[in-house]
Amino acid sequence: MTYQAYKVLHLLGVLMIFFALGAQLLRAQIGEAAQSISKGAVGALHGVGLILALVGGFGLIAKLGLGFPGWVWAKVAIWLFLAGVTAIIKRAAGLRAALWFALPILGMVAAYLAIYKPF
Repeated sequence: MTYQAYKVLHLLGVLMIFFALGAQLLRAQIGEAAQSISKGAVGALHGVGLILALVGGFGLIAKLGLGFPGWVWAKVAIWLFLAGVTAIIKRAAGLRAALWFALPILGMVAAYLAIYKPF
């Protein structure tokens, strides 16, 4: 695949992750009124998004021949957090409002790392 194809794949995965996490936060916050938001569909969207972001991201790294500098490890840590944050959404009601604001900021940090490659 080309560099551009990996980039599109990676960005599609990232969008799917954040869309699914937003839906999970909304569903958890409004409770029973959100039963029309399918738990399974949201979970599948999150999982597929995680896989696409990972495959696309590592494809980009391979195409650029960068190896594994520090900013890549930081992005892997962010990816791991995004993979596990669903447990926090389900179990820690007090953190949901903070996550509503923190998740986009975390996405911005990940974008900053990819664009500027600071370390």
